Amino acid sequence: MDKSSELYVFTAVVAHGNFVSAAEKCRLTPSGVSRIISRMEERMGAKLFVRSTRRLSLTAQGEFFYSKVRSMVEQIEAAEAATAQRPQVPHGVLRIRAAAGFVDKQLVPLMPEFLARYPDLQVEIVVGDVPIEPDDRSVDLAFRSGLAPSEDHLSIKLAANPFVICASPNYLEKFGRPERPENLGRHNCLTMDGRGVTQAEWMFREGQRRFSVWVKGNIGSVATAIHSAALNDVGIARIPQFLAEQDVRSGRLVRLLDDYAPDDGRSIYLVYMTTDNRSLKCRALVDYLLEKFDPIPPWMR
Repeated sequence: MDKSSELYVFTAVVAHGNFVSAAEKCRLTPSGVSRIISRMEERMGAKLFVRSTRRLSLTAQGEFFYSKVRSMVEQIEAAEAATAQRPQVPHGVLRIRAAAGFVDKQLVPLMPEFLARYPDLQVEIVVGDVPIEPDDRSVDLAFRSGLAPSEDHLSIKLAANPFVICASPNYLEKFGRPERPENLGRHNCLTMDGRGVTQAEWMFREGQRRFSVWVKGNIGSVATAIHSAALNDVGIARIPQFLAEQDVRSGRLVRLLDDYAPDDGRSIYLVYMTTDNRSLKCRALVDYLLEKFDPIPPWMR
C-alpha cells in the first residue's frame, strides 16, 4: 500500500477510534487495518496509538503526526471532490485474472448484471493461476484460492473455499467408499497439477492431529479437468468447493472423508493488483461481489 493510502487509513482509525469501524470505512478487514498501523509505527519507530479493549487513543507522537497529516488528507479529499465536474461513474477497461474453473463456473455468470449496472465499463478476463508478484500490474484485480495472500497487495476475503474430496456414485459402487484417509491408497485418486507441482499430498485432521496421505492415480491435471474426470467415474478427486458443491447437491458427486477435513482456512480472495485501490472501476466490482457473496457465496445457494 502506498503512503497516501496509509494516511487515509490512519485518519480513519483516529476518527472512529477502533479498527473495526475504520475497516468498514476503508473497505478493508480489521486485521488489515491493524497491520497497516503496525507497519507505519515500525517504519517511524514510534507508537501512534494506545490500544485498549474498548477504544484506541493517540499517543503524544500520534497526536503530533495527526496534526501534520490531517490537513493533507482533507486537501486530497477536497481536491478529488472538486475534480468531479460531473457525476463520476466507473468507466474504461477493468482487467481481471482468475483460474479457469472460477471464471467459467462463478465469475462469468455474474457479469451480465454487473455490466448492465455499469455500461461504460469493459471487462477483460485473463485466465490463469500464476503466483502474485509484488510488481505485477498486468491486471487490476486477481482472484486467488488458497490461504491469505501476502501483504504486498491489499486483499479481500470473499468466501471460504475448502477442498472437497468426492467421487461419483458409479465409482463408489464399483470400488467401494474409503472410510478413512489411509484407505485412499487402494483407490485411483485424481491429482491437481498447480504451477507445475502435482498436489499428491492430501492433508487431513483427526481431533488435534494433523497428518497427510500421499495418493496416486492415472490422471493429473487442472481442477476443471479433475472435476470432469470425477463426474465421469474415473476416480476420487480433491477439488475446490466452488467446483464440487452443486454436483454434490444434485447427487452427481458424493462427498467423502468430511470427518477428516483439515479446516485449513482455504478461501477465495480478491486481490488488488493496482496501487490505486480506490479506483472507481475496481471499487464497483468489489462492492458488487461483496453483495453477491454475502452472506453466502453463489455456489452454496
